[in-house]
Amino acid sequence: MKTSCSAAWSNLHITPGGLETPCCFWPNTLEFDRAAVKQQMLRNENVEGCAGCDTFSRNGQHSLRDTFNNKLAATETITSLDLSVDNVCNFECLMCSSEYSHRAAYREEKFLGSSVAPTKYLRNQKYRELDWQNITSVKMFGGEPLVSPGFKQFVLWSYSTVDWHNIDLEIITNNSVDIPPEYKRMLNSCRSLHVTISRDGLDGVNQMVRQGAEPLIAELDRFGQWYPYTDRIAVHSAVGIYNALDQESMHSWFG
Repeated sequence: MKTSCSAAWSNLHITPGGLETPCCFWPNTLEFDRAAVKQQMLRNENVEGCAGCDTFSRNGQHSLRDTFNNKLAATETITSLDLSVDNVCNFECLMCSSEYSHRAAYREEKFLGSSVAPTKYLRNQKYRELDWQNITSVKMFGGEPLVSPGFKQFVLWSYSTVDWHNIDLEIITNNSVDIPPEYKRMLNSCRSLHVTISRDGLDGVNQMVRQGAEPLIAELDRFGQWYPYTDRIAVHSAVGIYNALDQESMHSWFG
């Protein structure tokens, strides 16, 4: 089994609290030393933070490592960025934590005695420290990128620093609000746009799992708001015990 992953060379994943890892699958509790990990991979050694992908590979399943190796070249510079700037979100999803939704902090304190995130509101401006000359791919995740005040600050800041014409952009959103007007220049300028809409079922199931979600009929117009910018819209579901039996009906509806 090959352990090398191009994310260790070329991708940077920034969490709401500002932690830097190679990807979203790397455990947030584990320190990431990029140089050391690259050396381990060159020796084809197993890397502790890559245990999740190792499990997929042993079971003959496609892993996030496979995805990176297929789409991202291993270079000596960061060319791909997964960016979060805060944990501000208007949903309180059952499978989420306060690290990615500030609304979950009260729930955790009530039932666990403390919250997963050290503070209710996490924020960072690590994007200001990056060399944007070489970045060609940006994924915006949350919190909720269309609600986050930190992301609005990033977008406005980017207009004087980032050449969006050279960047393939992906936005992961719950599609619960209109596209902020501050974003439209970025959406018109970026080289390509892919929108991933998070939804865990049709009405009822989705509203239970994604607490704060509206009925589907209230969301339909917001799907249409993306089409002037892209036809690359995907619906992603976090499959669990509550919505596993609703997947077929959801796929049929959106398909």
